[in-house]
Amino acid sequence: MLAESSDNVVNMSRQVRRVTKSGRPAGQAVAGETMVSVALSLVETVGLEGLTMRRLADEAGVQAPALYRRFASKQDLLDAMVERIIGEALADPALPHEGDWGQQLAALAHSLRRALLAHRDSARILSGSLTGERNVLSFNEAALTPLIDAGFPPTRAAWGGDVVMSYTMGQVLRQQTAQDSGLTAAEGAARVRQNLAKAPEIRLPVDLPLEQIADVDARFEYGLHVIITGLAYSLAHPA
Repeated sequence: MLAESSDNVVNMSRQVRRVTKSGRPAGQAVAGETMVSVALSLVETVGLEGLTMRRLADEAGVQAPALYRRFASKQDLLDAMVERIIGEALADPALPHEGDWGQQLAALAHSLRRALLAHRDSARILSGSLTGERNVLSFNEAALTPLIDAGFPPTRAAWGGDVVMSYTMGQVLRQQTAQDSGLTAAEGAARVRQNLAKAPEIRLPVDLPLEQIADVDARFEYGLHVIITGLAYSLAHPA
C-alpha cells in the first residue's frame, strides 16, 4: 500500500504540472493535500534541503501568495507532510487491533518505519516537527493505550512509547543517511577494516561480522526487542 501511495504522490505531482501547462491561471487555488503531495515528490527529487516555498509554488504552478494562504511558513508545510506520513502509518493493514501490549507497540513501530522509509528524508522531517494534529494524536493514542491498559502509569506509558518511536526514527534516519551517501554495506565494512588495520591500538575482534552488523532489518528487530523486553521488566518490577 505504501508503494502505491508513493506512486500516487508522483502521479499527482505530474497531474498538477500537466494542468498548469494546459493553461490553469497562475495563482489558482490548489488543495492543501495536493500541495503536500507535490512537496513530498519534490523531496524525493531534490532532498529536504532543496525544498523551498518558492520551488514548491513553481512546481505546483501557483503564485507564492496562494501557497502562503495554505501554509503560513515552511514549518507549517513540513507539519502537514508529517500528518500525511503518520496517516500512512496508521493506515498500514499490518497493524493489529488485538494482541498483547508488546505486540501492538512493535507493530506500530514497524508501521512507522515502513511509512518513513517510503519517503526520502522523512525521519528528518518528522524529528523537526512538534505538530499535534489529528493523525499525530491518533498515533500517540495507538501507542499509549495498550501500555496504559497493561498497567503502566500514564507518565511511564508516554515515556515508553516515546522511547520506541524515537528509536524507530533514529534507525530510519541512520538508514536514510547511509542511502544518501551511496555507500553499500560491503563498502562500509571494507572501510572499517582498513581503518582498524591502521589503528592496532583499538581492540576490536578481528573477525567482527561487520556485514551482519550492518543488516538494517535485523538491527532494528534486535533493538526493538531489547526495548520492549526492558519495558516488560519495568512493568513487572516497578521502581
